[in-house]
Amino acid sequence: MKLLVWGCLVAVLQVDAQVLRDPTVPPPATGLSASPMASRAPDFGSDAFGVIVRDGRPYLVQGSLLYGQGQQVGQTRIERITETAVWLREDGVLRKESLFPGIQLRVLPSNALPPGGPSAPPKTALPSAACVRIHSHCSSQKIEKFAP
Repeated sequence: MKLLVWGCLVAVLQVDAQVLRDPTVPPPATGLSASPMASRAPDFGSDAFGVIVRDGRPYLVQGSLLYGQGQQVGQTRIERITETAVWLREDGVLRKESLFPGIQLRVLPSNALPPGGPSAPPKTALPSAACVRIHSHCSSQKIEKFAP
């Protein structure tokens, strides 16, 4: 009987248990390094980045991480963040990384504006027909007609 118990014990001890993952280390699928000092600058070629404004300050967003102006990301310092680009300083060199590489902002020439300026109503205004308002809070719907 003792031999049977010892045999079962040896067999159970040889079973490989699943290795528990350290919750403080990012999963390997994210491509992030386990140590923050070993991390490199974010890959701005990916679509995983965006800009969010909190309390009037812009932040660069990667997944669930927020990077603010002046923060270090590996060896790279974030100098400036706008809605379309991020300025990074690495090894004393300042470079601009566009968040949307195919899109450019530009100022329209003054002749491209409609006559009367940008606040002028469009030429195709709605006809001056009577508008109808329906009160649905009544048991029977009451319809009022009024002129615009």
